Parts: sequence; C-alpha cells; structure tokens
Amino acid sequence: MKKKIKFSLLVLVLLCQQTTFAQKGIVQGKLNDQETGEALPFVNVMLIQNDSVICGAITDIEGQYKMEIDSGNYNLKTAYIGYVDALIKKVEIENEKLTIVDIGLEPYLFTITHCFFHCILDEESIEIIIEEEKPLIEEIVINDLNMETKEEVDIPKENNLSIYPNPSTGIINIEMIENVDEVILVDIYGKELEILETNEFVKNTYDLSRYPSGNYFIKYINGNQVMSNQLVLMH
Repeated sequence: MKKKIKFSLLVLVLLCQQTTFAQKGIVQGKLNDQETGEALPFVNVMLIQNDSVICGAITDIEGQYKMEIDSGNYNLKTAYIGYVDALIKKVEIENEKLTIVDIGLEPYLFTITHCFFHCILDEESIEIIIEEEKPLIEEIVINDLNMETKEEVDIPKENNLSIYPNPSTGIINIEMIENVDEVILVDIYGKELEILETNEFVKNTYDLSRYPSGNYFIKYINGNQVMSNQLVLMH
C-alpha cells in the first residue's frame, strides 16, 4: 500500500550575517509542488558550504525566498515536512548580482511495513499488527539546474536582529533596530518553546540555561513578516 502525505509545517529561517555591501550577492527564487504547481510557503531554504549552514531563508505565502550572502559557490538545500529534501549543488553567487533558483519539490511517498506477532493467552490466539511508515526517497540531489544571474541588485546593509553572545552558555542579549510584535524561542523542528517578548520589543536579556545544549532559533514576527536567527547553546 502506498499513500501520499502532504502537509505544511512552519519551519524557520536562518538570517545571513551582514558584512559590507561590496562583498554581497543575492540568491532568490520560488518553490512549488512539482506535481500541482502550487506555491509552497514556509519552506526552509539553506545555503551550505563545507557541510555548514551559512545562510538561510523561509519562503513567503507565495513560495518565494531571498538571501544575501558573500560571493562564492554554495550548495542550496530545502527542508519541508511532507516533501523530499532538494539539494542543488554549486550555486554560484557573485558580488552585487542576483542569482535566481526556482525549485519544484516532490511530495513524500511512504510505504507501509507490517510486522506480525502471535501470542496465546488462555488458549486464545491474538494477532498484533505494528505498522511503520518509511519514506521511499529522503533527498533528491540536483546537479544541473537552470539559474539566472542579473546585474546591479539593491542589497540591504544591516540585519534587524542581533543575538549575543552566540554561542552562549545560557544568558543571551537580543537587540533589534526597530520594534517587532513577538520574539519566540523555537527548536530545530519548528516547535515553539517559549514566547520571550511581545509588544514593541527592542532589547532585553534572557536566561535560557534551563534548555539543553544544541541549536535553536529566535523567531521574530513583525506584522506579516516572519524571520529568525540561529542560536547555539553550549553548557
């Protein structure tokens, strides 16, 4: 038996660290369902270099994403619950140029594996069935994808959110250059762990030492805009 599972889960974005205007390029594009063509919102899109996530973005309600990053060659990877991860190799980013990468994601196909157990209780036979779902494909690697590069793009000069120290042993400072509606701590699976601040947040200090060491995200919401930065806790 085979079945398709399609559902959306809010995943979070890792914002790029800012340096200087002259050393930045932009990669942007649109993600959609490969079968239906439907736009996919809230997909996590990451730029990877030397097995490390350098930068990331989350698609908006129209399935579009945008990242600014230092020039160089990167692997671009997507992560979205219910869809096979896509890995685009050797995406070239050039200074002050725009690279467009559009991707169609393939929904997961699951197989159902049955395990049968038999036991006898009071001379009666009882059959127990355990079902396990396993994805047929976990990741698709795309080595050749049409990409478009455009000249002279307008690149923002600074990030809205600052977290320090990062990595942290538990005590962190969060500072914004403008007011936001909400600031939320989430884990790497997108689960909201704690609302840190609401109502025109600008700057504050938090003790997160009760959370285990690992990678987290600080999500901030301003109107319809949802973004986040990575946080590393090391006890």
